[in-house]
Amino acid sequence: MTIRSLGLPGMHKEEGEKRDFLPAFLEELRRYDIEIVLEYDYGRKMDIDPSSYLRANPRVRFGTLSEAYRQDLVVVLRFPNVNELDLMRHGSVLMSMLHYETRPDRIENLLKRNITGLSLDAIIDDNCRRLVENIAGTSWNGVKAAFKELFKNKSWLYDTQKPHITVTIMGMGAVGMHAARAASKYGGLEFNNVMEEQKIPGVLVQLIGRSITREPETLADILKTTHILADASKREDPSIPIIKNNLLDFLPHDAVVLDLTADPYNFDTRPYQVKGIEGIPTGSPDGYVFQTGHPVYSELSRYINTDYRRVVVSCNAWPAITPVQCMDIYGRQISRFFPVLFSKPVSELSVLSGNSWERALARSTLEYFLKQKPIGAKC
Repeated sequence: MTIRSLGLPGMHKEEGEKRDFLPAFLEELRRYDIEIVLEYDYGRKMDIDPSSYLRANPRVRFGTLSEAYRQDLVVVLRFPNVNELDLMRHGSVLMSMLHYETRPDRIENLLKRNITGLSLDAIIDDNCRRLVENIAGTSWNGVKAAFKELFKNKSWLYDTQKPHITVTIMGMGAVGMHAARAASKYGGLEFNNVMEEQKIPGVLVQLIGRSITREPETLADILKTTHILADASKREDPSIPIIKNNLLDFLPHDAVVLDLTADPYNFDTRPYQVKGIEGIPTGSPDGYVFQTGHPVYSELSRYINTDYRRVVVSCNAWPAITPVQCMDIYGRQISRFFPVLFSKPVSELSVLSGNSWERALARSTLEYFLKQKPIGAKC
């Protein structure tokens, strides 16, 4: 099936989740002869006038949530709720952040409804680099939130006799590297300028890999002098935490734990799917700061150890904290794939194509994940 219509529903998640595509995204679609249906009030949370979308593309119309989901191709940043999936037609295409590796329930839901998946997080080039990502938004927003919590202890801002701040980051991928750069600037200009003006000792950023995290005694010594502990790791087995809960007791009492991963808990599986740091909560754009007495710990403690606690900042969608900037980035990145998406059926996409954009899209399909990855694909 060649795609002849596009649906853009809103995301009915947390109240703070405001990420709709910008009018410029629709303007890039002007050259394609496709019907475009936006859910009523699309963009309203971001203070975008609906008429801006109509001006951007004369083929745009507004419709119900059901109408938006019943198009050939549905593009929505975060995975829809199950009742929204039920609105999609069998054989249609969903382009979203599907995270095949850590969300087996999503695979099951797509297969059951005969929906073709295109996972935005799995669109990768020939060198295994993601082509649709806002890693900087994840790292900088998260690091800024962590420093904001740390600096609630005002002595960090004004005591020139305090030692330097030590930030320890687990993970040396792109998220970890961006986090290191953000940490060196205290998460942004606001705090950076204050620290420079006050001549406060700077930040020591240290990145640690598996060779360290596998050694509890060495790790304990590192944690004793760590003021912000950040998890930017990617695990092969999400059922095994990297840092056991008891190790958090080695952190200073005013330390902050920063969760930059999007790893969710899943207590319906056996073994449980857990986070890289045992016992920390998962937040959202509506609430991403957890004090040690937060009620969420009562629920978590039914399944995992939460005895040792520090202030945690955790969000399942860090880029959502700056929605306009985020959707400008995603819109420009996704637009590069329009010529392929609207020229041939998704079922005909091939990793052997002479077109590099088609190869990248082919790697994002659920079919590729299920059939190719287990038999030795390099990415």
